[in-house]
Amino acid sequence: MPIRAACPDNNATVFASAGTGKTWLLVTRLLRLLLEDVRPDSILAITFTKKAAAEMQLRLFQRLREWAVCDDEMLKEKLGEIECPSSAKYLARARSLYEKLLLSPQPLRTTTFHAFCNDLLKRFPLEANLPPGFEVIEQGQEYEYRQLAWSTLMADAGENPDSSLASALDVLFTHCGLHNTRMSLESFLQHRSDWWAWTEKEQQPVDWATQQLQSYFSIEASLDPIADFFTPGRMDKIRLITDLLRHSSQPSEKKKLGDGLLQIAENKIFGEKEFSALREILLTKNNTIRKLRKASKKTAASMDENSIVTLEENWQHLAEDLITTIDLINRKNNFQLNCAWYEAGACFLRLYQAIKSQHRQLDFSDLEWQAYRLLNSQDDALWVQYKLDQKLEHMLIDEFQDTNPTQWRLLLPLLEEFAASNEKKRSVFIVGDEKQSIYAFRRANPELQITADQWLRNKLHSQQFTMATSWRSAPAIMDVVNQIFTDEKFAESLPDFKKHSTHKNELWGRVELLPKYENPDAPTPPESFRNPLKEPRGEPESAHDIKASAIATRITELIDDGTLITESGITRPVQYGDIKILLRKRTHVKSIELALQARNIPYQGSSKGSLLKTQEISDLISLLTLLQTPQDNLALARVLRSPFFSASDEDLIELAMQSGGNWFERLPKAAAGKPDEHPFARAEKYLQRWQQDSALLPLHDLLSKIYFEADILSRYQLAAPVWQRQQIRANLKRLISLALEIDSGRYPSMNHFLLRLEALKQADNDAPSEPTPDHKQNPVEILTIHSAKGLEAPVIFLADFGQENNKSSAWEALIDWPANTARPKHFLLQPATKELDGKTRKVQQRWQQKLDREKANLLYVALTRAQQMLIISASESKKKSSQTNSYDEIKTILEPIGSYNQDNIWIYETGSKPTPADLVKPVIKTERSTAPTALRYPLELSPPIFEIAPSRMDDQQHEAGEHDGRLRGIAIHYFLEKLSGATAWTDEALCYQIAADLNIENDHPDLGAWLAEARSVIQSFPDIFDAGNFETAWNELPILYRYKTRQVYGIIDRVVSYPDHVLLIDYKTHTVSSQHEARKISAGYQQQVEYYVQGLKQLWPDKDIQAKLLFTAIQYLHPVAIENGSENPDITETI
Repeated sequence: MPIRAACPDNNATVFASAGTGKTWLLVTRLLRLLLEDVRPDSILAITFTKKAAAEMQLRLFQRLREWAVCDDEMLKEKLGEIECPSSAKYLARARSLYEKLLLSPQPLRTTTFHAFCNDLLKRFPLEANLPPGFEVIEQGQEYEYRQLAWSTLMADAGENPDSSLASALDVLFTHCGLHNTRMSLESFLQHRSDWWAWTEKEQQPVDWATQQLQSYFSIEASLDPIADFFTPGRMDKIRLITDLLRHSSQPSEKKKLGDGLLQIAENKIFGEKEFSALREILLTKNNTIRKLRKASKKTAASMDENSIVTLEENWQHLAEDLITTIDLINRKNNFQLNCAWYEAGACFLRLYQAIKSQHRQLDFSDLEWQAYRLLNSQDDALWVQYKLDQKLEHMLIDEFQDTNPTQWRLLLPLLEEFAASNEKKRSVFIVGDEKQSIYAFRRANPELQITADQWLRNKLHSQQFTMATSWRSAPAIMDVVNQIFTDEKFAESLPDFKKHSTHKNELWGRVELLPKYENPDAPTPPESFRNPLKEPRGEPESAHDIKASAIATRITELIDDGTLITESGITRPVQYGDIKILLRKRTHVKSIELALQARNIPYQGSSKGSLLKTQEISDLISLLTLLQTPQDNLALARVLRSPFFSASDEDLIELAMQSGGNWFERLPKAAAGKPDEHPFARAEKYLQRWQQDSALLPLHDLLSKIYFEADILSRYQLAAPVWQRQQIRANLKRLISLALEIDSGRYPSMNHFLLRLEALKQADNDAPSEPTPDHKQNPVEILTIHSAKGLEAPVIFLADFGQENNKSSAWEALIDWPANTARPKHFLLQPATKELDGKTRKVQQRWQQKLDREKANLLYVALTRAQQMLIISASESKKKSSQTNSYDEIKTILEPIGSYNQDNIWIYETGSKPTPADLVKPVIKTERSTAPTALRYPLELSPPIFEIAPSRMDDQQHEAGEHDGRLRGIAIHYFLEKLSGATAWTDEALCYQIAADLNIENDHPDLGAWLAEARSVIQSFPDIFDAGNFETAWNELPILYRYKTRQVYGIIDRVVSYPDHVLLIDYKTHTVSSQHEARKISAGYQQQVEYYVQGLKQLWPDKDIQAKLLFTAIQYLHPVAIENGSENPDITETI
C-alpha cells in the first residue's frame, strides 16, 4: 500500500482498485493531518453518499479510540504502520485526539457533495440570489412538481395555440408521439445542469442554442433535399439504368426494377412519393445498397460487358446519392426536432423551477448549480472564496470517478485558491477508480479523474499513486478478474487495466460458471378450453425461472453441506447472511424471490420504491381511506380480511347479504350478538373509535394509537412466514416515520397524507423503498450491482450475467461534454435509429463508447465484491445479443484456466479448502474478572424531585364524592387562566376551545355555570386581575428550587407583583357554602403554600411575599399566615 500518499506534506491522487483499502488510506490521511495539529474544522472530506460519509467518520473514531486506550508499545507500532514519528510529542497527541475530536466545537467535516453545497448556500444565500431559509426538496415532491409543470405546460399550449410553445409541441408530437414527447422533455429536465452549462451567460438560451445547432448541422431554412435530389443529371442516370434493365433478357427481377424506375422517370413532378419509391428500389430496409444479382449467361449474352459495368456503376452512384440525401433529410428533421425540443424543454424547465421557487425549495441539481455559480460569479466569487479560505486548508475527495462536470467545475475555484496561496500549508487528496464508475445516469464522468490528476500535477505538483493489491478477495477471484480484463476483447473498454494481486494468497477461493439456461419449448396447447373462473392460466416456465431455481438450489447445497469459509482468520460454516445475489437490473428479480421462497430461504429483496406496494402498507392505506370515507366498501373489505381483524370470506359474504346502507353502516348490525373476539365485534369496536380519533389526533399519533390498540405489529408478524416477519415489522414502522417526514412533520391532514402517498407510489425513482430490517436470521441479500458498490461478501452470485443491453435509447438527451472543457460540446435529442443522421450518429457513437466502458465497469464491480466464492449464471435471452462481455465470450476467455465437472459446471479453485478440523470452537471464559476500583464504590444519585401537589389534585381528593369534581376544578382553572390573559374571549369561543382541549362535548351541561363562576371571580377581585392595579402577573407559574439534598417542584396558579410585595394566589374550586367551611379546608394547604413562598423568596428576596387561597364558589380570598424568617418545612415528612 502506498502509505506515502497519506503523508500530509504531499498532494496526492490515488487510483485505488476494488478492495485495496482506499478507505483505510483516506482515514489514515485524516489521522496524519490531525497528528500534525491541524484544526479539525479546517479539514473537508467529501464523498458521494451519506452512508460512505458515516462510514468514514466511524472508522476515524474507531482508530482514535484504539490509540487512546492502547499501551505505549502498541501505540508506537500503530504509528509506525502509518509512517508517523513515535516521539513523545506524537504519542501524546495520538492519545488526546479522541477526546479532542469528541469535544471540538467545530468538528471535522465528512460530508457529501450535496450537503457541502447546501451548507455553502445556507451560509451565503444573498450572494447566491436565494431566499434565506430555503429547503431541500423532499422525497416524492420532485415527481409532484414535474406533474404540475407538465399540466401547466399543456394548459399554456392549449390556451395559446399560435405560440412558439404550441408549435414546438406540435413538432414533437408529430415526430415522437405523446408518450415519447413526455419522455424527451423529462430527459431535458433531468439534464438541466448540462443545459444551464451549455447556455450559461446567454441572454436568450433557446435562440443561441438554435444557432449552435444550425451551425453544427449545416442546415439552411430553405433547404429541400428531395427537390434538390432530382437533378437532370440524376434523371439521366435513372433513365439509363431503366433502359439497361428493361432490355435485359433476364425476365424476372431486373425487368421488374426497370419498370419501377420507368414509372419514376416518366413523371414530371417529383416529390416524397417518387423519392420513397426510388428508395425501395435501390436500398434495403436498413438503408444499405441493394445488390443486383450477378448476370446469368443468358443475360451476359444479351448485354455486352460495358453495359453491365455501366449498369452497376450508375446503380452504385445513384444509391450513394440517395443515401446522402436521406442523411440530409434526417439532418433537417433532427434540426427541426431539436429546435422544438429546446423551445418546449426550456419552457418546461422554467415552469418546474418556478414551482420550486414558490415553495422556497431546491433540488440536488439546484444545489450543485447554484454552488457552482456562487464560486464562479464575477461579483461575489472572491468574497465567498475569501471567507472559505479562512477555514478550509485540507481537502479530501473520495470516489472521484463518480464526479460529474458540475461538481468538478465548482471544485476548481477552491483548488485554484489552494494553488495561488503560498502562505498556508495546504493539501489536496483525491481517491478514485475509473474501473468502478457505474453512474453515467447520474452524469458521472470517469475521465474527470484523469483531468483532475493532470491539473493537480501541473498546479500543485501532486503525486500519483496506484493500488492494485486486494485485501478482500482470494487468489481465485483475482485470477478470474485478471483473465477477463487482460483479454483483447476488453482492451478498448478498460485500456489501462493493470493486473491485480492479493494479500490473501493462502485463502481458499472458488469460481463457478453455471451452464446457460435456455427457454424451454412452448407448451402443447390444451385439448379443451379451461374454466377461467376455476383454473388460472398457466404461465410457461422461462429460462429466468430455471436459472433462479438453480441459484436457490445451489444456496441450499452450500448451507446443507456446511461449506466452510474463513473470515478474520476464523473458519466457520457459511450462513445465509454471507451470500449476496447481484443483478444488473431488477427486471427478473421476482423469479429469484419466488425460487428462494419455494425453498424457505430467508432473503431481503431488492425492489426499489416498493414500500407503498407491500401488502401490509396497502392494508393500512385502506384503513386510513376507510376512516376518511366510510362508504368505501372495498376499503372496508380489505381491512376486514387483513390481519387487523382476520375475517374470512364467509364473514364478508354475511356482511354483503345484510340490508340497508353501505357496509360500514351494516357493521354494527352484523356484529350484534357476536362474541368479543369475532372479527365483526372487534372491527365495530375499533373502527368507530378510530374514526372519531382521526378528527382530533395528528396523523402520527393516530397511527401510533392504532398500532397499539390493535397490536398491529404482532398480528402481521404472526400472519407472515418466519423469514418475512422482520421485514414486515420494519415496513410498518417506516410508515409511521413517513407520517412525520411528509411536510417535515407539520402535521399533514389525512387527506393530504393519502394524496402524498399516492404521488409517491407513482414516482418510480422517488418512491420510498422497504427499509433494511434488523434480521436475526441474516438473510440472503438481493442487490443490484449499483447498490452493491462498496459492499463485499464471502459468497457472490452474479445472476443475470450476459443480459446487458447498454444501447442508448431514443428520445433521450445526448450529451457530449469533454472532461477538459467548461461546457458541453453538444446537447442533442437522440432520435429513433432509422432517423439518425451522420452528425448525430457521431455524437451517439462517442456516448456509446462510454456506455460500453461502463458495462465493463459493472462486470468488474460485480466480480470484485466476492471474497471467497463467485458463482456466475446466465439465461438465454429472447433477443440475441452480441455484447462484448456476453456469457459465451467470457466462457471462452475463462476456459483455459479451469475445468468442467460432471454437471457441466466450469470450476476454478485456488488454495486449500477448509476442513472440519479447521473449525475454531468458541472459548468460554469461566474465570471472574475483577471490576475496576472506581466501580466498587456506590454511585451518587441525583437528588429526587419532591413535587408540590397541585391544588386541582387536592380538589379531587377532598371532593371524592362530588360528581365530576376533578373536571370542575380543571375547567375553572382553565377559564381563570384564559380570562385573566391578554386575549379577549367570547363565551362561545371559550367553551368551544376548552371542550376541544379537554376532549369533552361542546354542550356539556356544566360548562356555562363554570364559566359564569370564573367571570364572577374576575369581576370580584380587580386588585388581582385588573392589569392597571399591579406591575406584572403570571398564570400557571412553574417553580423549581433546591432545598438541602432535594429538588422541589410545583406550579402556582397566579403570582401578582406589586411595588412593595408579591402576592401568591392558589385557586380552590371546592363547592363550599360559607367562609367558615373555607377556613376549615384551608388548614390542609398551609404546608403546600409555604413551599411556594420559600421558592418565591429566592426570586424576590427583597420583597414581602404574601399568600392567599381564592375559593371560587363563594368568591372568598383567605389569607395564609407565613411567619417571617421561618425555615423551609421538613420535606422528608411529606414524602
